Amino acid sequence: MVFYIDSSSYTEIEHALENVWVKGITTNPTIINKNRDSTEDILKRLSHYPIEEVFYQIKSTNIKIMLEELKMAQKILENKLVVKIPPTEMGFKFAGLISNQHPICITAVFSLSQALIAKEIGASYIAIYINRASKLLEDSTFFAKNMSLVLCGSKTDIIAASIKSPRELHDTALAGIDHFALPFKVFDSLYKHPGSIQAVEKFDENGKYLIKQ
Repeated sequence: MVFYIDSSSYTEIEHALENVWVKGITTNPTIINKNRDSTEDILKRLSHYPIEEVFYQIKSTNIKIMLEELKMAQKILENKLVVKIPPTEMGFKFAGLISNQHPICITAVFSLSQALIAKEIGASYIAIYINRASKLLEDSTFFAKNMSLVLCGSKTDIIAASIKSPRELHDTALAGIDHFALPFKVFDSLYKHPGSIQAVEKFDENGKYLIKQ
């Protein structure tokens, strides 16, 4: 099981990274835009965190500029960089050009054919959007199970993103997915359950009599 924090907020990231089981940070243009720093400054800050991977999404749609953008991100993040690329015609062409040199993640995958192309070009990851799939495809659990079947035995792992609640996380895990990119609100809610809270309150109440004052 692998967890990523899906954020560019330094406060959120630092809170999440207090947990040793968080492997990395995922971003996209929407997330980057929430931070007032420049893209380069954000990546420099992220590069200093003690994590294995930072996912950066290429924004350009021109191959020459895409390569320049990749060079910028590579210079800053070095071996932590995972290149996120949308599943457009140009995106797949670019992914095919760089997949032998860089780990890539085809992001916003909504069809089995997109997953198959990602597998064929040697993508390390695909990212599927669970909450959005539940709106567009009605049954996001069935969608996640099919993705797992298509990529079973391959070197391409599935990252479940766009998760809006612990319930969506649970359903996706039961569908066979074991990589998750979570926004901080969901991440911070994973510890909490009314049953656990009640039990801990009882433990605390009974335990205080065992502590010497």
